[in-house]
Amino acid sequence: MSKLNALTTFLIRSPILWGAALSFGFFGLIHMGVITNPLVIRYLAGHWVEYVEVVMFFVGLAALVIKGAEIRSQRRDVGGEWLEPIPEGGQIPPTLWRWLPRSSKRAEKATAINHRMWSAVSARRSTSSSAPDPPTPSKTISSISPTSMPRGPRRAMGWCGL
Repeated sequence: MSKLNALTTFLIRSPILWGAALSFGFFGLIHMGVITNPLVIRYLAGHWVEYVEVVMFFVGLAALVIKGAEIRSQRRDVGGEWLEPIPEGGQIPPTLWRWLPRSSKRAEKATAINHRMWSAVSARRSTSSSAPDPPTPSKTISSISPTSMPRGPRRAMGWCGL
C-alpha cells in the first residue's frame, strides 16, 4: 500500500474529519440564516462552549457511523469459506512433534503433561491402529521435583497449586 493510499484510507475513516465537516455544515446553516429556530440558536450556538459541545457530538456521531459501517462489512465477510477442508487423518502442527520427547531415554523422563500431549497428538495424527503409543510417565506429578523441570511448567504447576 502506498503512502497516498494509506493517508487517504486514514482520512476517510477519521471521525474527527467527518465530525468537523458535519459541524462546519451545521453551523454554516445557522449563520447563513437557513436554521432560524430561536431554541436551536440559543442552545447550540449561543456560547463558545456550546460550539465545542456540538462539535464533540458530531465527532462522536461520525465515530459511531464509521464503526457501524465496519461491523456491517465484517458481518458480510463472515459467511464466506476461509479455511480449506480438514485433510484425511487430521492436522498436526509440525512444531508440536519437535517439542514432544521421542527417544526412550527422554520418554522415561516424560511428565504427565507430555503423556497427555502424546495421547492427543497420536489420536489426531492417525485414526488407524498403527499410531505410535505415547510414552508412559514413570513419575506422577506429585513425585516430580520442580527444580528438574523447565521454568514454564514449574510456574504452571505453582499456579495450579501442585
